[in-house]
Amino acid sequence: MDNIKITFNEIDFILPSYRYNIQFSYVSKQGLSFIREYILRVVQLGAISPNNIASYFGLNEREAKEAISDLIKREEIKYNENNHLELTEKSQGYFESLGSALNVSELRSSGSNLGFELTSLTCVSSRNTRLGRVWTQGFSVDMSSSKIANRDRLVSKAFQRHFSDLIEDGYMDHVKDKEGGQPSIYKVESLNQIGKDPYRLKLTFEMDIDGAAIEIGDIDSLKDSSEALELIASIINDHSRKNNHKEIRDAISSLGDRHTSKLFTATNFKVDEFIHLKTSDGANKKLHIPFIGPLYSNENWRIFSDLFEQEKKRIISKHQDDIVDFKWIVPSNAFWGKSDRVNLCFSELYNGSKTSGKKAKTLYNLKIMLPLSDPKNRKEKNNWMHEFSSIKNNLYGYIDGYMDGDVEIVLLADSLVAVTYFLNIPESYRVPIPVGFISMDKGLIDAITYSLNGYLSEFHDEDQRKNLNRLDKL
Repeated sequence: MDNIKITFNEIDFILPSYRYNIQFSYVSKQGLSFIREYILRVVQLGAISPNNIASYFGLNEREAKEAISDLIKREEIKYNENNHLELTEKSQGYFESLGSALNVSELRSSGSNLGFELTSLTCVSSRNTRLGRVWTQGFSVDMSSSKIANRDRLVSKAFQRHFSDLIEDGYMDHVKDKEGGQPSIYKVESLNQIGKDPYRLKLTFEMDIDGAAIEIGDIDSLKDSSEALELIASIINDHSRKNNHKEIRDAISSLGDRHTSKLFTATNFKVDEFIHLKTSDGANKKLHIPFIGPLYSNENWRIFSDLFEQEKKRIISKHQDDIVDFKWIVPSNAFWGKSDRVNLCFSELYNGSKTSGKKAKTLYNLKIMLPLSDPKNRKEKNNWMHEFSSIKNNLYGYIDGYMDGDVEIVLLADSLVAVTYFLNIPESYRVPIPVGFISMDKGLIDAITYSLNGYLSEFHDEDQRKNLNRLDKL
């Protein structure tokens, strides 16, 4: 029990990575096959006839001919005027002295497309291992201008310094010697940037059984994560809000939620109470299923999605003509939606809004409602449109301010609701704790619907209600 860790938030941070075409030369240190090496060792002792080689190694005529032919093609042995075999100038260089270990090397040229992030100069992509293309749904990590200006030089040095590691890690399999030798870099011939890609760091924030935050350790995917962690800490500090436990308690009370306020104090989260609530009768009856972490996290979304699919089947079985209203009220908390998981959830809802078949029927009207400080704020509107461009026809606006921007509501009219409170306790936790519940309790759903509709129907100004139109119509 003491080793339990609770993930209370999952946040993506996006590092820029720069992709280069690198042309280089390297020294190939080749190993030799057994028969090839020992034929060369015998020939080193003195010129020898092909028949004697066959006899010495117990080869038949065909086997001896193939082995000798291969070595001649490699320009490692040759016939002298007596029709005996001797070493070439190339293979003589393999031996420092009679009977010494072989030193087989060759200067070769090659090239590779590799991507490097700049905090630790870690290689993060290649021609065969490409990164995603999505720069949204995460906090962008800005690099220093000096590093960006000097990125070509830094990448060139990193490539040379970690040449062996790049081969070992599978980024340059084409450079490996088939005989098992270890190549080494000789010279970078040219280095040209060919792209810029997002490198997504997915960080989980955890607490122990007593509710104490667990410090984030090193990021395994980076050679050295110290600079990245410093930049991430700066981003978190810049977006941190004051302690809002009182405001969240007020929101809990106003929505008719009788349970969530038991889960925290002004200074910490009560893990034992949360575990107790998860196994309660209310949770089992789908009246109040508590969760911690964003609704769009894997575990929480699986619970919500399963119940949502049940409700869809019920809607289909009723053969009703009306289209059910489905709203997702996005909060203005800066830490909401900083994960590419949210796009997957939106896509699932969008793709499931109609029945399949030739006579597809719309089951629900999906409205992703996004906060705006003002309906005329084009920058905010365009940012949201860019963030969720794949479902732009389902994006709607509303005037920011519902529950201080720290409450998220996902509501399928009259049947299913998920509420997430973004609890800020910066003295104890670096990032907000999303905590909330999923419910099919009709009375609770009615209370939440009343609260939400009451806010949306209020006037923002003389003739504009807080419930706005589609974003592309504003």
